[in-house]
Amino acid sequence: PKAPKAPKQQRTPKTEQRRAARAGKTVLRGIRNRDYGSYRSYQSGIFLFRGFKASAQCVNNLDVGIDMHISLVQMRQDIAAGLAGGKDLRKVVHGVIEAVQAERASARAVE
Repeated sequence: PKAPKAPKQQRTPKTEQRRAARAGKTVLRGIRNRDYGSYRSYQSGIFLFRGFKASAQCVNNLDVGIDMHISLVQMRQDIAAGLAGGKDLRKVVHGVIEAVQAERASARAVE
């Protein structure tokens, strides 16, 4: 005979608030925000191709989050072009990441 299962613990309202804050909400397509009381952060992320997601770091400013999302979309387009040209995935991704980092550094983008 199987042992009876333990009863599920009741979630407190505070736990529900924390869970909701961790989950984040979509602000714009590809950008999520998380509220931590008086602190709010934004994170952009996209699927570069099936099964491969790229996410940027969390930032305090929505404008910076949008700028990072634009960089990620540019990465996706450059990777697709490189793969269509028959290049190696590892080299394409590495080259695209370096190009985006150099572009953001030259534009003095806030990170």
